[in-house]
Amino acid sequence: MKKSFHRQLRNTGFTLVELVIVILILGILAAVAAPRMFDAAGGARSNGTRHSLVVIR
Repeated sequence: MKKSFHRQLRNTGFTLVELVIVILILGILAAVAAPRMFDAAGGARSNGTRHSLVVIR
């Protein structure tokens, strides 16, 4: 009975290779998404400034 429990316990979880692959994929996605988010924030700030100038005039 102990042997089967030990086998089940040993086979659960992720391997180091699987974890490294997931971390690499997340890093690539973050590297692609981050510049787009910063560009969108800069564009929103620029539009807000333009709107403020129109209101002031």
